[in-house]
Amino acid sequence: MRLASFVFALAILELCPASRQAVAATTSASFAVTATVQATCQASSSAMGYKADAAAMKNAMSAVSVTCDHPTAYNVSLSAGVVPSDAAAIQKAAGPASDLLGHAILADFPRTLNGSRKAGTGTVAVTGNEYSQAHAGYAQTVETQSVAPGAHPDTITVTVTY
Repeated sequence: MRLASFVFALAILELCPASRQAVAATTSASFAVTATVQATCQASSSAMGYKADAAAMKNAMSAVSVTCDHPTAYNVSLSAGVVPSDAAAIQKAAGPASDLLGHAILADFPRTLNGSRKAGTGTVAVTGNEYSQAHAGYAQTVETQSVAPGAHPDTITVTVTY
């Protein structure tokens, strides 16, 4: 009887569908990764002031600080001021009764007159290092001027090109 049961069990197994072995499949894809890092710079400057004297030259300085990403190359230049001048390197500061005080802006390396006074000329070229880098704008009054007492304001713009 055992044999008959065994044969019967084999017959049933033969009639049942055979189990299939699971087959795993994979597929893959790739994508490109790009990143654009924009350079940034920040600049600040202090006010410049000096007491003008018609008989002697006076000097003044403005501290200029520039912070640019590393290794961003940049140029620092100074504007021509707000009062037009007939002399390329001499600025005029308007004062009382439309009196003009002549003064010259000098670059910090090596403290020479800043050329034609147009933005982009007479510049200082530097490479940023992520830290504040010190520069200076120097001014000197022109000798032997006859100007009215009082304030003679001017505005010099620091331009950082990077």
